[in-house]
Amino acid sequence: MKKRSPCSTCPFRTNIDFPLTAGKVQTVLSALQNDGDFPCHNTTPATGKPPHQSKGCIGAAIFLEHVRDGGFRANRAFRMREGLFLEFGREELATDAPVFRDVDSFIEAKTQLLNLKE
Repeated sequence: MKKRSPCSTCPFRTNIDFPLTAGKVQTVLSALQNDGDFPCHNTTPATGKPPHQSKGCIGAAIFLEHVRDGGFRANRAFRMREGLFLEFGREELATDAPVFRDVDSFIEAKTQLLNLKE
């Protein structure tokens, strides 16, 4: 089975620059650590895609596997993407992909990049 990796511009990748404001970082983390959704940014209306057809972010799912007890299944929105919408399953995730493995590193990297750009 081919493993699913995050897209080349995924904000959860450790090998690209993708700065976020501190507020955006907290919004993202709050959604993931509670039951909020995080769609792939390449599938949202902001990138010209039709509304209500977004797909789950594989990078976020892998990130959750690393940082949250129970992995992505601990998040209701991602459980629905797996079980109801059949978008992906845990066994399909390339958990060795270059994705942040802890929350503090994610926060530090994202906000430092923004500070460097200012």
